[in-house]
Amino acid sequence: MYLRLTPTRAVLFGTTALVVKIATSAPRLSTEAPAVAITWLTTLSFVVIGLTLLSSGLPRINGWACLLVAWAIVPGDLNDPHYAAHGLSWLGFLLEPVYLAAAVALVLRYPRERLRSRDRAIVVSMLAVSLVSRAGAMFTSGSVKDGFHRPDGFPTAALDPVWHDVVFVRVGRGATAALLVLTGVVLMWRAASSIGLNRQSIAPLAVVTAICSFAAAFDQAYWARMVPDLNAALARDLSAAMIPVALLADLLRRRTAGTVIAERVVAAARSGDSLELQSALRSALTDPSLVVGLPEEPSTLPAHGPSSARSRAVVTDDSGRALIRVDYNPKAIGDEALLRSALEASRVGLENTRLNAELRANLAALTEANARIVSATLDERRRMERNLHDGAQQQFLAVAALLARADLVEAVEARHIVGEARHQLRDALAELRRLARGIHPAALAQGGLVPAIHTLREAAPFRVELDVDAATAAHRPSAAVEAAAYFATAEALANAAKHAGATDVRVGIRQREGALVVTIADDGTGGARLAPGGGLVGLRDRLTALRGSLVVHSDPCSEHPDRHGSELVAQIPLDEVRDR
Repeated sequence: MYLRLTPTRAVLFGTTALVVKIATSAPRLSTEAPAVAITWLTTLSFVVIGLTLLSSGLPRINGWACLLVAWAIVPGDLNDPHYAAHGLSWLGFLLEPVYLAAAVALVLRYPRERLRSRDRAIVVSMLAVSLVSRAGAMFTSGSVKDGFHRPDGFPTAALDPVWHDVVFVRVGRGATAALLVLTGVVLMWRAASSIGLNRQSIAPLAVVTAICSFAAAFDQAYWARMVPDLNAALARDLSAAMIPVALLADLLRRRTAGTVIAERVVAAARSGDSLELQSALRSALTDPSLVVGLPEEPSTLPAHGPSSARSRAVVTDDSGRALIRVDYNPKAIGDEALLRSALEASRVGLENTRLNAELRANLAALTEANARIVSATLDERRRMERNLHDGAQQQFLAVAALLARADLVEAVEARHIVGEARHQLRDALAELRRLARGIHPAALAQGGLVPAIHTLREAAPFRVELDVDAATAAHRPSAAVEAAAYFATAEALANAAKHAGATDVRVGIRQREGALVVTIADDGTGGARLAPGGGLVGLRDRLTALRGSLVVHSDPCSEHPDRHGSELVAQIPLDEVRDR
């Protein structure tokens, strides 16, 4: 529950520890100013580093552990003659060793979220031995000094002094010293056996804490009368003050390393070369055994590491599709935050490369489509010129020649010639209207998409079922969108009549997710495809120019061997919608 406290409460929690520490140690200031100043500095350092860790991205338990160590420093000040007069020194004497256990727990856990079972056993044993031996020493008496400033009238059990001198003081303090030595040995072994980023992360902290543990063990051994007084308590306090400094150094290293790793790995990932990315990750994460491969490839483990010692991470894109796999040695990396940073940098670089490739491909496709549109436009212009020359133009010339004859004949015959000319003019005008409909239908410009589709429906040689949603019926898209949808429908209906032998066609028009979707499905023989130079390719190019798309599907196919027919789906983005 305490892990979810707000930052403001965390600051209040740490600041209160510092204020209480200053207040409780004030009586010792006149006689032990240097030692008091060191403990103030140590408390302040643990508070500052604890608050920093809470916002560092590491498991929050590490920050709270630092704040708890700051609080654990406070009770030792109560074991003083000043507080003995007020009957409080027993509390300080009993809780003073909690500071050692809290500091050991912090360092053995960092930077993970949980203590290993072996480390937990050390911390629990140290806390239990210290509390039991301190409590026993308080309520018994003997000739060996125990450091307890006993209040007047404090109860004492009528036990043999051996209990106090041997069991609670010498054995208790000696056992605490042994556990502190064990802690130092574990830390030194961990620093020596670690590799890569793991060593960079824990080695400085482990060395400083090992020194502190050995100094604290020497101090406990002095009270157990095993060694002479060499003022080990001062060395313990000085080395304890260095623990927050080591934590701060590691935090700065992590932030610097995170920036460097991100830049280096992103640059390598953008190259698209898996070997270059592998080299960058090996260098950034200090793991020479790291292997980068495709997700479907079998893992290729280095000869110097058993598979049980390996871990694997899979880098995925935003849709969850696997991009690469990374096999690494967890003992070499150990730093989960930096590993996540490196993998995220790999994902960003790879996604950037993929998006760049897609953009280049789309630009190339758009360039080709524009070139085809220009070519198709020129072809269409030439076709119109031929149609005008061979059709309407010839008809108008024939009318002109016919009318010229009227000046050379009698009135009766002239009326016959004028009537024939009028008939030919009607044919020429019909030809012009047909050509105009091919350029831009009047029904489309005047009534909109739905009425224009109705004209195609009426002219079709088969039954056409038209289904238009309410949004399209109530609001007209832009002229460009309407024209694209109209010509897509016209091309599909023309193909169904000319090539498919269809008897029934369904046309659906919907507005969906910011686009106008036109679906034309027929029951013909199928075979519709995007053939070079075909009408569907020109239609696709026209849609591409509007950032749209065209999907063509024909049956029978492998999925539908018993079906027949073709389906065209044209999707056109709605750039603007205006009221009908």
